[in-house]
Amino acid sequence: MIIIHGSHQTKAQEKLTQLMAQAKTSNLEINRIDSKGLSPAIFSQALTPSSLFSDSRLVIINNLLSLPQSNNKKKLLDILKKTTVKDLILFEGKDTHPATIKSLSPTQVFQFKESPLIYKFTDSLHPGKPKLALSILEEIINNREPLEMLFFMLARHVRQLIQVKTPGSLKLAPWMLGKLTKQSSLFTVDQLITLHQDLYQIDKRQKTSHIKSMETELKHLILSL
Repeated sequence: MIIIHGSHQTKAQEKLTQLMAQAKTSNLEINRIDSKGLSPAIFSQALTPSSLFSDSRLVIINNLLSLPQSNNKKKLLDILKKTTVKDLILFEGKDTHPATIKSLSPTQVFQFKESPLIYKFTDSLHPGKPKLALSILEEIINNREPLEMLFFMLARHVRQLIQVKTPGSLKLAPWMLGKLTKQSSLFTVDQLITLHQDLYQIDKRQKTSHIKSMETELKHLILSL
């Protein structure tokens, strides 16, 4: 069993793609299972080897460990621990607790964390003061971090800055709420909504191939604050 996890989904997906390519080279059939709404009966059936696929398939299970705690999840994990499938990958879209990983005794674990520079960048956003954000952006570019991931994290961060303007709308750790509230206070609601709309337009241009470059778009965005 291999576990791929972490919040840096670009890097995690690259690793999964690499392992899938290796499986195809070995003539393995690839079966993907989505854990959302998965019942124990269907899961058990999916993992039961047949004469056709007993030694010739790679099973990839998406976000099983990320499911909320429930009796159903416990049953799914019990089935997983008893499976005889040799080539199996658990692919998680967030960091998995070390104790959970240890309980499954995987043969390999790949964790991909987001660069601390991304959080440093989002925390540096300040209306009328673009210098620090531009400097961190240059550092991110020089480190060859994917700007699409930065854009995704920025969009999420701006949504949180808007939400935190309404007390009780965000369920986060107190220290995180305090940090967001402090940064959000630097902006008016109108400024944040405009920023969110600008991000939406960049995303729209990106999807329709009308974008100049993500680097140029982000620099213009920062200078417009």
